[in-house]
Amino acid sequence: MSFPVPAQRMTSLDAGFLYLERPRVPLHVGCLVRLDGPLSLDALLRHLRSRLPRLRRFAQRAAPAPLSLVHPAWENDRDFDLRDHVQRWQVPDAGGERELGELLETLMARPLERARPMWEAHLLEGRDDDATALLLKVHHCMIDGVSGAALLDVLLEATPHPPQRVAAAPPEDPPAPAARAAAAAATALVRPARLAVEALGALRRPDALRRSAAALRDARSFARAATLGERQRLPWNAPLGFRRRLSLTRLPLIEARWIRSAYGGTINDVVLSVLAGGLRRYLQATGVPFRDVSLHALVPVSLRAPGEVASLGNRLSALRVPLAVEPESELERLAATSATMERLKARRAFEGLALLLGAIELLPAPLVALVASRISLGAFAHLVATNVPGPRELRYVAGRRVSAIHAIAPVTDGVGLSIAVFSYAGSLHIGLYADADLAPDLDKLRSGIEEAFAALRGSA
Repeated sequence: MSFPVPAQRMTSLDAGFLYLERPRVPLHVGCLVRLDGPLSLDALLRHLRSRLPRLRRFAQRAAPAPLSLVHPAWENDRDFDLRDHVQRWQVPDAGGERELGELLETLMARPLERARPMWEAHLLEGRDDDATALLLKVHHCMIDGVSGAALLDVLLEATPHPPQRVAAAPPEDPPAPAARAAAAAATALVRPARLAVEALGALRRPDALRRSAAALRDARSFARAATLGERQRLPWNAPLGFRRRLSLTRLPLIEARWIRSAYGGTINDVVLSVLAGGLRRYLQATGVPFRDVSLHALVPVSLRAPGEVASLGNRLSALRVPLAVEPESELERLAATSATMERLKARRAFEGLALLLGAIELLPAPLVALVASRISLGAFAHLVATNVPGPRELRYVAGRRVSAIHAIAPVTDGVGLSIAVFSYAGSLHIGLYADADLAPDLDKLRSGIEEAFAALRGSA
């Protein structure tokens, strides 16, 4: 089964996540959805099938261009079968959190197959509390954090008994080889010129010129870090192996809001402060010196306009945020974090990386692939920390209540630790993900984050 949608060429940023990927470095985004009660495989298949008309990209594969002259395009998969993407697993020995975590680590470490649509759904059964979990894996070339949250809005229901969905449209075949080659050639000739004209037109506006001058300074900073690679490394800033570690926790959102109200700043400031406090405790517990390390997190920033929230693909930049691990006091840490974020936002520091990514769009696809194969995100930051708002109210899957949603951000060579925060139904759900050999004791970081939050709350 496949669904008709015009072929769409990947942007350089989308394709970059394909070019960066290696067998030991899969670049898919994960999402663990916890359900109250059992869910059969047939019920899950019916649920997903009813949503496929609104998830047409889920029935498309990334088709390489002839001679790789341009980036891959999304084309309908003639052989698409939903059952190829949905698997059922039994948690060993009626297990609990530890057994579930080990299964999740194994599944997350496996790359997605590129010959078909790059997503999977894993139904995890057999918990000792009769609960069920659903692990979703979607390649990063398809989604970023905000579009991933919008994707969940399609997959999850606002009521236990939703109305019937409209049936899928008839299948449509992918283009013939000659048409695919012609489209690739036209894109290679026309697209760079069109992007250059758009960029020049934007720069004619005075406000754009002023912002571009500041963005150029930040772009030079990013480029300098990438070329010199002078950042001091932490244990997880190294090439990755094949094994992963995962640790999950949650914090009460209402208490984070109370802290924000008492001391100012934003919820994101509170989150980054707590992560910094957790990292400080983790480094102390593992004996890693950090006093002379300027610890930076790469924090994604969405560039989507309000009308683009539901569109797939990647529309993002990032801030390189120095984390306040030095202060002894949690209140001092929060104040330092809020001041840093205010300064970065005031000068729109995310526009520097956005400018670099925009310039990459002008490069030919083979050169983008070469750059992606040589670059290391460890030159920019020590870890990735993302915070994405999710649904405020409860959601359901095939009538089963969703009790928790944990996002899992990928890791890559040079950045073997990611922290993903996803808010849902009154909680900040935190997913810690790392290379198993570079950060084997990830539960210590989870405990450190929980202690930092409790200390900050107790200081208020």
